[in-house]
Amino acid sequence: MNLDVSVQNLGQIREATFNIRPMTVITGPNGTGKSFFTKTLYSILNVINKNVYHEKVNQTIREARKTSFYKNGPLMNQ
Repeated sequence: MNLDVSVQNLGQIREATFNIRPMTVITGPNGTGKSFFTKTLYSILNVINKNVYHEKVNQTIREARKTSFYKNGPLMNQ
């Protein structure tokens, strides 16, 4: 995954651009926002991933409901 992320006023970071690549190392002095940035990025990507997964599950359920087994089978009474 190649992702370029620009941030402003995120914790201690006033303005920065991060070029996220398969191997990215973020360095700097203590208290400059490295961990805060990575936790924020992780949280955002995690929400996006869960939404994509949730939509895929819903799509699979909708497709399953169209099958005759679902309409006539044991799942109908649940």
